[in-house]
Amino acid sequence: MSSALERPQKYVLGLDLGSASLGWALIALNDADNPTSLIRAGVRIFEPGVDGTSMEIEQGKDQSKAVERRTARLHRRQLRRRAARQRDLFRLLQRHSLLPAPGTLDGSPEEQRHSILNELDQALARKWQSAFPDNRFAQLPLYYLRKRALDEPLEAYEIGRILFHLIQRRGFLSNRRENKQNPDQKKELGQVKAEIHSLEQEIQNAGARTLGEFFAGLDPHAQKVRRRWTARKMFQDEFEKIWEAQVIHCPNLLTPELHDKIAHLLFFQRPIAAQSHLVGKCELESGKQRAPWAAMEAQRFRILQKVNDLRLVNPGSLISDPLTEEDRQRLYSLLDREGDQTFKAIKN
Repeated sequence: MSSALERPQKYVLGLDLGSASLGWALIALNDADNPTSLIRAGVRIFEPGVDGTSMEIEQGKDQSKAVERRTARLHRRQLRRRAARQRDLFRLLQRHSLLPAPGTLDGSPEEQRHSILNELDQALARKWQSAFPDNRFAQLPLYYLRKRALDEPLEAYEIGRILFHLIQRRGFLSNRRENKQNPDQKKELGQVKAEIHSLEQEIQNAGARTLGEFFAGLDPHAQKVRRRWTARKMFQDEFEKIWEAQVIHCPNLLTPELHDKIAHLLFFQRPIAAQSHLVGKCELESGKQRAPWAAMEAQRFRILQKVNDLRLVNPGSLISDPLTEEDRQRLYSLLDREGDQTFKAIKN
């Protein structure tokens, strides 16, 4: 009977939520709500949904387990879009008599396109090899054709073959946000930009007007032509120079409308998808979105929130005290001025 009339034990439940574990502790309280003893504690460890060590997970350096699948999916999408660009440009050039029609060829559209280009390349080789007995044209035929297009009139099929060659090698253009890159991506991008800058210097020193003219003057047995980083702007400049040189000789064929369509297929690149729609609705201001973390107001709110949550625990005691007004102001100024700080630096 006496046990039924006893007052229930006051307690507080503490939870520690981690990325791969959940710790808990049940602490007894006295009438003044001060902790008196530990009733029970435990931890539940589970497998994280990311790859990485415990330290990497705590530091935010972990990697999603779906990254390999996502990378493969993005690669397939890239290949599909590249094939679609080449297919659409090939058909556009055929409709405007800049490439031979398919005729009665058998096979898939890709096989027909391959066969048409092979026959055209062989015809160009026979034509220009007879004009150059020293075998210069056979070394780099399409690059040499791109060089001649800057100064001499070409036939319609030769212009079309040059334009299709440009879409097969249209150069590098990065649209990745600088602040979203990891160290490996930044290092790789730095190497790419360095090689592109080196190639630009070579083109300038050689006195070449375009990338195609520069490659046409190289000896492929002594200097590398393939597997070199090139910039998208190099191809854009060459396309404009070739078009300006050839439109004089065939204005009825190379119309401004065709120029815009070809330029779009050659050089268009989808911008990074907008993320503004992913910002949630504000719980305080009805009908308005939350401020993004990148905004200065949101960053300062976050600093104030962390500073106000910070408490001092005296050694040998479970009692914690909030920071004084002076300490709060000093810590806020430090974080606002210099950014993230370690607890050791804050203590000092």
